Amino acid sequence: MYLRIGIDHADKPYHRFLWRGMNQNRSPDIYEFDRVVFGVNSSPFQAQYVLQQHARENLSAFPLAAETILKSTYMDDSMDSVVNVQHGNKLYNELSSMLTRAGMHARKRLSNSTEVLKEIPIADRKSEVDLDDEQLPSAETLGVWWIAEQDMFTFKENTPEEGMKYTKRNFLKRIATLFDPIGLPAPFTIRAKMLLQDMWTAGLTWDENMDEELTNSAREWFEELRELRSISIPRCLRAKDKILEALSLHTFVDASESAYGAVVFARCTYEDGSVSTSLISAKTTVAPNMSTSIPRLELMGTVIGMRLAKRICNVLEFKLSTVTFWSDSVNVLWWIRGCSRQFKPFVANRVGEIQSDSNPEQWRYVLSCENPADHLSRGLNAKELIECRSWWNGPGFLLRSPDEWPSNKTVKRPTSNTETKRQCTIEKTFVVVNDSKNHHLVDSHRFSTWLKFKGAIALINRFVNNCQKPKEERTSGALRVDEIKLAEIQAIRQTQQEHFSDEWNALYRQTNLPLSSKLELKPMFDDDGVMRSNGGLTHAGFLSYDVRYPIILPRKGQITNNDQTMIKSAKRAINAILGNADVNDEELMTAIVGAEGLINSRPLTYQSSNSSDDIPLTPNNFLHGQMGGEFAPCTVDETQFNMRKRWRRHFCDS
Repeated sequence: MYLRIGIDHADKPYHRFLWRGMNQNRSPDIYEFDRVVFGVNSSPFQAQYVLQQHARENLSAFPLAAETILKSTYMDDSMDSVVNVQHGNKLYNELSSMLTRAGMHARKRLSNSTEVLKEIPIADRKSEVDLDDEQLPSAETLGVWWIAEQDMFTFKENTPEEGMKYTKRNFLKRIATLFDPIGLPAPFTIRAKMLLQDMWTAGLTWDENMDEELTNSAREWFEELRELRSISIPRCLRAKDKILEALSLHTFVDASESAYGAVVFARCTYEDGSVSTSLISAKTTVAPNMSTSIPRLELMGTVIGMRLAKRICNVLEFKLSTVTFWSDSVNVLWWIRGCSRQFKPFVANRVGEIQSDSNPEQWRYVLSCENPADHLSRGLNAKELIECRSWWNGPGFLLRSPDEWPSNKTVKRPTSNTETKRQCTIEKTFVVVNDSKNHHLVDSHRFSTWLKFKGAIALINRFVNNCQKPKEERTSGALRVDEIKLAEIQAIRQTQQEHFSDEWNALYRQTNLPLSSKLELKPMFDDDGVMRSNGGLTHAGFLSYDVRYPIILPRKGQITNNDQTMIKSAKRAINAILGNADVNDEELMTAIVGAEGLINSRPLTYQSSNSSDDIPLTPNNFLHGQMGGEFAPCTVDETQFNMRKRWRRHFCDS
């Protein structure tokens, strides 16, 4: 395909190469590629664009062929489906004619219809096709095998050879051979993902032998892999001998402590009143090692289900608003029916995404025992997967009338309220106002660092919240991220009230700023009551919210002093490195990276003068796994223009 696409004359100089054969004594000849080159990063895009552009230009002349190229082609492979032999022959003729116009020719054609194959020249058929044989060959398509004769999908195992060393590298290499982007055997493959996660948790290096328990689990999974060859999955989502009346999609989601995911089924209703269901696709993800509550994992599975359904609807040209979603989590269904702004960020962000693409009425309750996504979250062995009817065809109730489906359970408010925002009323409750000045529970001047300041606020918030809860629901232990985030917002708000009290009060009362105000930043309140600058970047959608609307802070304060100290340190480091030297972009970037490494080598904890004590942690420990690092790599340039000498000259000048 690449060699059928020419390179524009103006671009050919950028595709030059030298050649002088085996004679190293003569000057090399200079050549330019005339066709799209294998290995150039942009080549796949160029090939796809050219092919699709031909399809767009010939849309009226060859509508079937153009649709196949635009919607059913992946790189240089096309796979499409038509209703009968007549349409199959027409598609073949249109594709041949359109590609001929483009200067291309398609080969390795295969069909499940011998009548269509008879119209295709032998040279253009898949090499294994023999119409005198009783069976048609199989072909690999996007990781699964298509049995053309039966029009079924199946799998071919790639079991490890005897004596394979069971290491993390070899295990990953082998499980990757079962490439299945559709997710048809997902309950089986999720077990391999869980095993790989266990290997990471055990701290194994890439080539370190597994322990006995992991080795046995891996060997057992590979032995079951052979059984997948007995699976046959119909390619067509509907019955071929019946007239389709209606098609609906049903998405099921679930999660466990080990994994979460979603599965989508097609439900077909026919003119004779019969109903059939079939698996379309599934998606799984292992649960994070960090402790996460089951309701949150259920919500993460729900997001996966929404995104998967959205992609399938785009392919099938189906309205997402007609998809039915099923979950066995009362918490998730309650969140979806609520206002996302009332929840904490983790839940609010995900509920917001779900609500933007679906209506709460599309979400229904299903019992855990009837939820096929349960197999995704817990895993099945190969034998269980083969015999699991609910996985391949969905729950039995989908075959019945909608009136007989599980009743849409009235969702009640969860007993635990941990994901709902609590309105902080610390200032209103504990502050006694005896003059016109602002009073705050925490005096920022009593703290030497920003970290201690916001930590104190977070602890006070926790104390107040715990006073309002039963003993068994009170929070203890280390401060959580959401507690620290709330404390940061309160600290920033307090600082603004202390330094911009007149402006803050004017915004609060929704009146004009006082004439004496020195703020020319068009201040506004965000959702958290923090003053931000509403400047000229409002419509720069590609920038983050914090960049478009920066927080307004005083020149001197607990927050800004910390940042200014860091900026000064960075400036001093860069100035010490470069001075007044004339540098290019690469040298400047290297100097900045070096200054960054220097700043990130500062200890975060107390540094003892005793050499036998533990080395203190630095930011580099978290970024690179070591206390510091080399400033810059050594040069390998051996010409007279030596970058190392140039750097030395600049350092001497500075």
